[in-house]
Amino acid sequence: MEVPSQEANVELEDVAMNLPVHVLPVPVVKPSSLAGRWLLLVQSDSDMNVPLASREQLESSGFDLNLSRVYSSQLNGLEPCEYVTVAQSYIHREEARYWARQLERLGVASSVQYAGSIAPLDGELEERCQRELDEVSRVCPEEFRWLTTAGTTTWMELDPAPQVENLETWGDLGIHDQVAWWRADVPEGVDVSGVAVGDSWRAYGADGEVQTCRITGFDLLARGVPHHDRESTNETLPTCGEAVLYARTDCKGAPVWAQPASRSTPDRYRALPDERVSPTVLAQTMVRLTDSLGYRLARSRGEAQAREERQLLQESSEVQVWERQDGQRVLLVRSTLKTQDGMRTCDERVVNAVVVGIVGMDGQVLSEFREGRGAVLDVVDFDEGGRLSVVQEVWPREQWLFNGRGEARCRAKLGYCDSPCGEVSK
Repeated sequence: MEVPSQEANVELEDVAMNLPVHVLPVPVVKPSSLAGRWLLLVQSDSDMNVPLASREQLESSGFDLNLSRVYSSQLNGLEPCEYVTVAQSYIHREEARYWARQLERLGVASSVQYAGSIAPLDGELEERCQRELDEVSRVCPEEFRWLTTAGTTTWMELDPAPQVENLETWGDLGIHDQVAWWRADVPEGVDVSGVAVGDSWRAYGADGEVQTCRITGFDLLARGVPHHDRESTNETLPTCGEAVLYARTDCKGAPVWAQPASRSTPDRYRALPDERVSPTVLAQTMVRLTDSLGYRLARSRGEAQAREERQLLQESSEVQVWERQDGQRVLLVRSTLKTQDGMRTCDERVVNAVVVGIVGMDGQVLSEFREGRGAVLDVVDFDEGGRLSVVQEVWPREQWLFNGRGEARCRAKLGYCDSPCGEVSK
């Protein structure tokens, strides 16, 4: 049923009276009204306008309700990027848990979470939330696969990954580099996308590293950055991240991506940290940077924010030489725009931006300038007509492939369930 449009002379309350209860809007409230309280959550959506599925049951239950929605990224006790529907909030946890049990008897699924304190919107977090909404498609180069390592074992992500649900037996592999890992056996009949035990793959790592690895088996993994306020003891299911099928390999170290060993090795570049460029080349490189759209947009936003907060916008640039196997060289360029100490912060008034791109020694832009903090792990020529692709770390602990136009092509799968705004106290 469509919701009637509101005419200028019709009050919202009059419209609502003519709607079925299950499509009535749930009001979005300020996070300050829920901060420091225990929340009885009954739904979570990326869209604030999604109807509340259990509304009829809740309305007819006779329970004391105060239905509201809040954007979870603004409370540091909640997992980010969602509009959560709150049935009621409480001062004491046990009271919230009691009413959650009562809802369970009615067949209404719910959970109890501590709201935590206010978390001002964080720029990088919101970019990630938007990426989740945009659902960046995996348009990686043919037979490109991500690799991921925990301890001494490296796994290869399969593409497309089959959907596996309702797994009940998981093993906790611990936390590696702030990412929680869980493993499960692969159920019978799951398609492994044409990859077989014994297949050879060529694995590529940072600084030009390359090795040949073999597939030794298959595992289901769930990986994600867990919430700092979630209990981590005696867990039987993954605390963050979806189940994804991986091929286990015998790779050594921590390579980043792979392709079948039968394919020809692409042209790749490695960093030469001690190499310097001439003043002439440096000057023309800076012109390419400052003329780029990515830089001008980042600087315009930074200057406006700095003026508003009466802060000094600091800028620095770094040029690093990267070299191909045949000796051809390019320049990786980073420009940092920041106020204060430039650390990651949930204070949206602080500027902290990095613009990155690749320029040839002749001044030609080979990978468009774009905002992107994080280490560059590989620079590869995937036959884009002279343009270069960049494999880069992206907050939080993700790996992304950007093409020569600066567009995101694909990313490794990783969940993020934390708030970047620090610890909470109860």
